[in-house]
Amino acid sequence: MSTDTNGDLGKTGTFFYEAGLTVVCVVDEVKDDGLVTDLCSTPFSVLFLKYSGLEELLSTELPVDLLRTALTTAPHSRVPLLDATALAAMTEAQIRQGFAKFMIDNKGSAHLHEWLLSQLDEHKLPPTLKNILDKVSSLLPGTDAIKLTLL
Repeated sequence: MSTDTNGDLGKTGTFFYEAGLTVVCVVDEVKDDGLVTDLCSTPFSVLFLKYSGLEELLSTELPVDLLRTALTTAPHSRVPLLDATALAAMTEAQIRQGFAKFMIDNKGSAHLHEWLLSQLDEHKLPPTLKNILDKVSSLLPGTDAIKLTLL
């Protein structure tokens, strides 16, 4: 579940926690010390990202070859894709910055996001997402020997 603002995370998480569900709250980079204190006092797990959003995480941690593929061939993009010539002229830093903007411009495009997920395997999974999956799977009851994988 997602909330409109970080300030709603504690209330929403507590609601589901009190309903008997296992809750793990994943929060974008938070600069509000009061919010950090509030979230750290909740009865459920909270994971704080060092990134300002998923777009920054993906543009930083995905392999650059996947970013190149996405920027030139990703289906269902709401914005024009780059041609190979334009991409070839870009530095890695420009590709990563362009991919972050590409993902922001495609926010809510479920089909594009599904395509991007389909391009991942255990070797391309961003380390931060792998850590989140490992943490969440360790909190689920009866999952001692179960590993979450991307299908």
